[in-house]
Amino acid sequence: MSITPQNMYMLIEGVLDEGLPFVASYLESHLKAPLLICDYDGNIKFPEIGIGNFHIKEHFLDIPSEVKNKKYFYNEKDRSLYYRVPYDDKNAYVLVKQCNPHQLFSYMTVLKEAELAIKCYFSKLNKNQNKFEEALKEYFFGVSRLSIQDIVQMSEKDIDPYDNYFGVIIEVEATSTNDMKMIQSYFVEYLRVQGYDVLSILNEDLILTLIPIKYRKNNYQDVHYTLPDYINNYKDMIEEKFDIHISIGIGQTYPLLNIIKSFQEAQIAVTLPRLTGKSNFVQKFSELGIYYPIFSQDIEKIIDYCLEKIGPLIENDYKTDGELLLTLRRLLDSCVNIKSTADSLFIHVNTLYYRMNRIEQILNVDLSKMETRVELYTAIKVWDTLKAIGYIHTYEGKDTDLSLQPMHIGG
Repeated sequence: MSITPQNMYMLIEGVLDEGLPFVASYLESHLKAPLLICDYDGNIKFPEIGIGNFHIKEHFLDIPSEVKNKKYFYNEKDRSLYYRVPYDDKNAYVLVKQCNPHQLFSYMTVLKEAELAIKCYFSKLNKNQNKFEEALKEYFFGVSRLSIQDIVQMSEKDIDPYDNYFGVIIEVEATSTNDMKMIQSYFVEYLRVQGYDVLSILNEDLILTLIPIKYRKNNYQDVHYTLPDYINNYKDMIEEKFDIHISIGIGQTYPLLNIIKSFQEAQIAVTLPRLTGKSNFVQKFSELGIYYPIFSQDIEKIIDYCLEKIGPLIENDYKTDGELLLTLRRLLDSCVNIKSTADSLFIHVNTLYYRMNRIEQILNVDLSKMETRVELYTAIKVWDTLKAIGYIHTYEGKDTDLSLQPMHIGG
């Protein structure tokens, strides 16, 4: 059996017109064996796994390490043939099951004939997806000249910018880039089988996913919002599979046109708990307690609130190169434990008492009052959260009131 150019051209035209099932059907009929086709993450693209199959591990193929640097790998134990198809800077894989070991040469000939068509399919998919994701990433994490309406038009999905979405940010502990991509793929696939057609982008150790709201049938005012249960299940599964810990922040619901607000809320929801000592959590913005009404205001008002409480201390530290805000932060974090605070700052307790007196003088407060401690603790955590997510500039690593305008995010 030889490779014919006519078949190669026919397969390319067919896959561009009808998609991956066209070339997969050709392979199955000529190989006379069942097969799977997956992308670089192992996410199975053929046969398509429909909504409702919640065994997410069945949606991914474990790619043997032997085939990642070779053209093919034959597993004698289960009579499976893995065939690698490079495209762009990635690889797709074809798994042929129940192979006859005496017909491997014939299998390879058929697969080689279909390789260019498979490459065209994934390359086109990858190019369009990359362009869309880069634009979306720049919109949320950079400075974009495009509106969200312009960006959604780049997607091959049918997206209505007036539909309601909410943002979810997954923060992952230090791991490899490849694992981050796999974690993202698992999340997107996991939500797909729940019936959620999501938008997702990866930015360093963060995964931002925009999830459309589902409504109960015959009642479009009643939002079907059971997703946090799904997210908890996903979190448990991912942590077990990759042996990591993740934290998740969930924003509120807005039309896609205003989704930047949900993104900002998800940022706050995943950042604030970490600053208060928590880890490995799922946090909804609407359940931030006393912080919720503060962060629900415009950013300028939030900054004004912080400056009203701790602004003089920030100004003093900037002018004197001091560490009074750091001292107050450590003091309140330790529940005003003098020895623990002094030890953490590597200073004598007498030095700490001096700094406490200066803080009381500058802020005109009494640190012995619980109400004062709570107010200052809250203001510092709000300030630190704004700094952590990039809304406040710093000068040489120190807080400053010389540049307090929020950074521009989104379109």
